[in-house]
Amino acid sequence: MNLASFEEVERVTGAAVGFAGPVGLKEKVEVIADYEVAAMTNFIVGANETDYHFKNVNFGRDFTPDRVVDVRGAVEGDPCPKCGKPMSMCRGIEVGHIFKLGTKYSDALHCIYLDKDGKENPMIMGCYGIGVSRTLAAIIEQHYDENGIIWPMSVAPYQVIVVPTTSQDEE
Repeated sequence: MNLASFEEVERVTGAAVGFAGPVGLKEKVEVIADYEVAAMTNFIVGANETDYHFKNVNFGRDFTPDRVVDVRGAVEGDPCPKCGKPMSMCRGIEVGHIFKLGTKYSDALHCIYLDKDGKENPMIMGCYGIGVSRTLAAIIEQHYDENGIIWPMSVAPYQVIVVPTTSQDEE
């Protein structure tokens, strides 16, 4: 099983990659869906027209794939979909996130800008965040030994900590 080339996607769907979807394909092709897709409801797919998507699509009602298989999880050695070289796996830690909110709140708040023609448009909004607790967890996960945390100097709360072993010993 190989991914279709960009040219093949455009020929079969009539749309640029990113706007292709399983609903109303122009040509009969084998449609394969992941198990995760089979469990989804009211999702968004490409409308097979550049710059358009279908909303509230449902598996079985709006399209039925030829096969449902586990295609979601990449494994070591799989070809990269961009360059074709074998992928390697390494650990990662999510410390930040971005949520694209679109115009939901800017529409409600009438948060607009004027384009070059003087036309009003709603601003596209997003949330961007770096989690303090996630960052600390990431640092600890990377810097510890059998005795506990080894703070890197760049984030250590102190450069030196003196811990008296007994309050009775003046030295």
